[in-house]
Amino acid sequence: MSLIVEAWQDHVGAVDAVLTAIYGITLPEELRAINNARGAHLPADHATRIDLMAQFGFTIHQQGPEEEFYAYFGHYVMNPYRPAGDHFLRHDPNGPVVVSPFGTVLGRAGEHYGIYQDMRLPAAKTLFLITLLNWLDDVHVVRSGRVWNYGWGGHGSDLMPGQPTRAALEPMLDWLKGLFVDDTPGGRVAVEFSSAVRSRDMYLAWEAVHPGGISFNYPVSATN
Repeated sequence: MSLIVEAWQDHVGAVDAVLTAIYGITLPEELRAINNARGAHLPADHATRIDLMAQFGFTIHQQGPEEEFYAYFGHYVMNPYRPAGDHFLRHDPNGPVVVSPFGTVLGRAGEHYGIYQDMRLPAAKTLFLITLLNWLDDVHVVRSGRVWNYGWGGHGSDLMPGQPTRAALEPMLDWLKGLFVDDTPGGRVAVEFSSAVRSRDMYLAWEAVHPGGISFNYPVSATN
């Protein structure tokens, strides 16, 4: 564990040093306002990793472990929540980090986290429409005011020419921008490009006005 902590210290220190060099900021709260998201294979135990994130001042857990949801429901979690250390798909109202869920690497289909997942263009569009329909139902019927997420993962190498992500990226963005982004059905903005930081802040604002509310909660008997 000591080697893991040392590796974290090296990584966080290097990123913070870059931010200091670029922006001239040095205060921990200033640095963590930017360097605030973390994902790591080690420690593998969720509780230990989440606790370590809290110790380092991180408030956003990188998307990924909640992809297990796809194995049960055929789509991803749609709402930000605080993952629990004993099971990543359980909401912990006192959890120190927020995860903003979204899909795996755009343009690819295959196993990730031991689960076959499809994020090729037709499937990615289908998952978006599922999210949009659930948001519409929430806005007009349920009226919970919850925050809704959609997106995909990727690595720098996935954006290189000849990669499936590169081939899918422009048509996916064109489709979203041309048909949905900034559109206002019923007077409400349906979709806008955003970030994990804004998703976290919107979730925290929702949480503040819904004390005890659970953003992410599916009955065990439900599969839709």
